[in-house]
Amino acid sequence: LYDTADKNNASAYVDWDMEHIHIGKLKQFFPTLPILFPMTNSLEGIVDCQLTALCPLDSSSAIDLTGLYAACSFKGSNMVLFSNETFHQIANKFRFKDKKRNLLEDLSVDFIVKNQNIEIFPFIIKIDRYSFITSGKHRLDMTYDYHVDVLDSPIPFNFGLDVSGQNGNFQYKPVFGTQYGKVYANPLEREKLHYDKYRRLNEIRASIRKALDTGI
Repeated sequence: LYDTADKNNASAYVDWDMEHIHIGKLKQFFPTLPILFPMTNSLEGIVDCQLTALCPLDSSSAIDLTGLYAACSFKGSNMVLFSNETFHQIANKFRFKDKKRNLLEDLSVDFIVKNQNIEIFPFIIKIDRYSFITSGKHRLDMTYDYHVDVLDSPIPFNFGLDVSGQNGNFQYKPVFGTQYGKVYANPLEREKLHYDKYRRLNEIRASIRKALDTGI
């Protein structure tokens, strides 16, 4: 839906709940998705996606990312992760057996967009011989500030990595222990973490829907 009550402040409202949609088609519907969650540039497969967003439009009716306000959840199974510059760098760092493509049995990701920052909530990803818990923030200039817990791996202990920088030029800082490993191992603590995530997602969705009801 579009709000054009003020020609100088046009906005688009999105409130989608889509099931079994191909990632390529999802990116056609919402071309800014790879900026918000860059991993989608390397994914192929079918996902369910819930996206609620308030999108200011510029004079050419393109989305003004600097004012984007959104909450997004998507999940898929049996997806293929193809190599790109970032994946290739990580694959070399961890010595993946297959550096070109990997199967992801399950992927469930939630993120919010506010004040030109994209916050990725902790999510589990299993690639090759590894299991990771990943979370963090990146900005519209594609500078990253992520944390990765390395759990199941050929290395006989768990550890963390702070990842910062830009695509193709990441810096990795090893961290003793893990940030989320013990949380995910404790059902009560994991539930608290998920509760806080869904509370924040729902607050943003409710705020956008209220603006939709009052603005159009």
